[in-house]
Amino acid sequence: MKNWVKGKHSDEDHTVDISEKYVRMCMASKQIQHLWSFENGDYVFDPAYEEVQVLLYYPAKDISEIIWLPRQDQLQAICIDFFIQNVKK
Repeated sequence: MKNWVKGKHSDEDHTVDISEKYVRMCMASKQIQHLWSFENGDYVFDPAYEEVQVLLYYPAKDISEIIWLPRQDQLQAICIDFFIQNVKK
């Protein structure tokens, strides 16, 4: 399995890690999984098929049955939001 996939989203290039290690990390991070707000083109790991997929529409499955693999820009947005919320306190 390739470890990196380049994707096109919102007219910008984005990269997502699809390595086995990253999938395990995302699976273990319940806090990040709860932050998922579906976007067209999101990467997910489907344990039923043991493969990474790109979602082009809202998943037919319950989202608790698949693992969101955030892109680098999505992880950065999570960090920025966390920082802004905690600076205000």
